[in-house]
Amino acid sequence: MTSSVNSVILSGYLEGDPEYLQTKNGNPMVRFTIDVYESFRSQERDVERTYHVPVAHFGNLPNELMANLRIGSHVTVQGRITSN
Repeated sequence: MTSSVNSVILSGYLEGDPEYLQTKNGNPMVRFTIDVYESFRSQERDVERTYHVPVAHFGNLPNELMANLRIGSHVTVQGRITSN
């Protein structure tokens, strides 16, 4: 069996205020979207792109995140990518 690595570090700005939720089991989670910007030169022109990346944080920091994060806050997150 081949093992794979699914790890990502993203740095960007909050698109909106974080949202506090609870899982079906009652565990706290925080959900927000990060705007990640990319710029490069391609075929003699400058290209700028913005990616809107949804983030869900599960764990023991939701109250701290809710108290400190606001729209426009700069954040760096580390985690894994999943798709639905």
